[in-house]
Amino acid sequence: MWEFGRALVENSVLYGAQFSGALSFLAGALVGALAALVCLGGLVLECARREKTLARLLVAALLTLPALAALSLELRAQEPPTVEPQYTRLFGADSLRLFPVTPSRPVSVSPDGRWIAYESFDNERIDIWVVSMAGGAPVRITNGRDSEDRPTWFPSSDRIAFRGSGPFIYTVAIDPHSGHPVGSPRQVTIERASAHGFAISPDGKWIAYPAVVGDRLGLRVVPAAGGAARTVWEGERSICGSAVWSPDGDSLHCVKWGKADRHSVLRVPIDGGEPETLSTWSGSGRSTSISPDARYVYRKAAEPSGKPPIWELATVDGRALARFTLPENMAPSGFGPGEGELITVLTNIAAPLRILPVNGGPTRQLTETRAYDVPLRWTSGGREVFFQTELNGQRVYMLAPLDGSAMRQVPLPEPKWGKSMPQLSGDTRHVLWVAGKDASLPPVLKLLSVEDNRTEVITESPCGLGGFRPTGDGEEYVYCTERDGRNEYRASRVDGPSRLVRSFPKSTGPWAAPSPDVHGDRITYVENTGQDGALYVALAGQEEARRVVAREGRIGTRGMQGPVWSPDGRLVVVGYAAPDADDLAALIVEVSNDGERVAEPRILDIEPGPDWWWDLQWLPDSRGFLILGMGSDTTVDTDIWLVSLDPNDDPVKLTADDPSSVWSFALSPNGRHIAYSSDVVLGSSFWRVDLSDALGAEGR
Repeated sequence: MWEFGRALVENSVLYGAQFSGALSFLAGALVGALAALVCLGGLVLECARREKTLARLLVAALLTLPALAALSLELRAQEPPTVEPQYTRLFGADSLRLFPVTPSRPVSVSPDGRWIAYESFDNERIDIWVVSMAGGAPVRITNGRDSEDRPTWFPSSDRIAFRGSGPFIYTVAIDPHSGHPVGSPRQVTIERASAHGFAISPDGKWIAYPAVVGDRLGLRVVPAAGGAARTVWEGERSICGSAVWSPDGDSLHCVKWGKADRHSVLRVPIDGGEPETLSTWSGSGRSTSISPDARYVYRKAAEPSGKPPIWELATVDGRALARFTLPENMAPSGFGPGEGELITVLTNIAAPLRILPVNGGPTRQLTETRAYDVPLRWTSGGREVFFQTELNGQRVYMLAPLDGSAMRQVPLPEPKWGKSMPQLSGDTRHVLWVAGKDASLPPVLKLLSVEDNRTEVITESPCGLGGFRPTGDGEEYVYCTERDGRNEYRASRVDGPSRLVRSFPKSTGPWAAPSPDVHGDRITYVENTGQDGALYVALAGQEEARRVVAREGRIGTRGMQGPVWSPDGRLVVVGYAAPDADDLAALIVEVSNDGERVAEPRILDIEPGPDWWWDLQWLPDSRGFLILGMGSDTTVDTDIWLVSLDPNDDPVKLTADDPSSVWSFALSPNGRHIAYSSDVVLGSSFWRVDLSDALGAEGR
């Protein structure tokens, strides 16, 4: 009885039922459930025979109610309250061009509260700027050849550190009266600095930063004036970032992002002693920061589909204090100098849908500059573009005709899960999508019939949720499902059963994901072990796989372009990074119909194109491909590039006339047009978010 009552209360609390003071409702529900169990057969005679048993159960239930009520109050007390933050606008301008809203881009307020240091786009690069809290024009701090980011104030409020060319850590003095730089930046580190932040000691004499230590990731400490660095902690392959110093300067606190979205806060002694795990929790992404006094963290608690995420303020030892939401297009960038303060960025950004001829010609805009449009796929005839947009604050999916005529909506009966993207079938009659109301809950892969609005569950345990690439003929899609502790990749037509292509062990690390692609009965995938990478080709239904390429370096790992079959099924292209390389090349392999390598593989350097690229899409004639790339020359913008397989032809930047960053595109089936969207920043601002009410509740 007690276990039944406990489960009932816990589930009711979890789903928001209000039990406090509602004992009559609880009694009725409990008695009703017991009666239903006793009278399961539906026979009156049987109920009569068990009248005494039912009476005993009812008495036991009434005796249990006080304990249930106490348990309900205890469980509700453990839930962090939802608080309403107080907002103060610190600075903003219509011309302020920041990255799209993301918690990974820092904004640093000086400890004396007088200055804001931030990174911003200008002339296709990132620079560090400083602006006074009292108002006035921003001051550019850096103006070098490379981009600079992650500004961090020293405790004295007259110097900042940042990540610059190399990328190494630099410092520069700031005039406390004008905000202008004093002298030239000075390089501090001689090894590459991670993008996961660094921390300045309370006395301003030391800088701690994540770094590669041998074949591991660790934390190192270097004198702020420059000098020899020393390692204070060696981890595994998990980065411990967002570090801050303890107030006494004897230890570092950092966030270790682990496997399966299990994250921890570590306390690392400066003398190199054994680290201590202070708390561990489950959450998505790396949107976590530690307060300057090393007492609090904020983290994502939930990600409702189509709505802003729910954030949680907690102590470093894991005690949740409060939950809160932020306005749309606002994201935290770190804690402020005051206790209970967050600094957030609000970006008014749009990305209209545009059409660009591949062989040259003017760009046409199909949608208004009011929402963030994401092109997903063209219809098979190339007359319409399937894309994601927003209407009245809701995420919707539309078909936009190439000729600019009336658009029509493709309604999804349920929200999409997290960052997954729906896939339209070539005949435009079906949509494959990952459904889920909250990104923290298990997703379900479903198929929607557009004609009659019927849905079909494909799998309740999907994996590989980033997208669902169609196979060579465009009428078959490939998806991943978890079965018996393995990841099965299956291919299916919308009107027929699925077939097993290949089964893999579940991924156990960042380099283990196979990233497969299917063409007919052949599947290609990658495996990386240690410092070596390999590309495999296998036939569907066969256990044996051929290793067609093995090289030192990384092949198609996470963050790179995975293998992609050419439309004619003759070639496989995959991203390849040689040891210690700063750029990504294309590894090209010719493969026969039975999965054997035909000729020696070749490396195609994407020069003078981008340093890093992804989202490879083949031209229909298999003579070249399109990619999204960034990092060429001094620009940080992302562009669409046309790459020929002929090594004598240089890559062509198709979006050279577009001054904004392009983050998604779709090539038409005939290869004549590109549908893409690029950022249009309509202004940005910095805000102070006051959560002191939550901290006050902690002290009571």
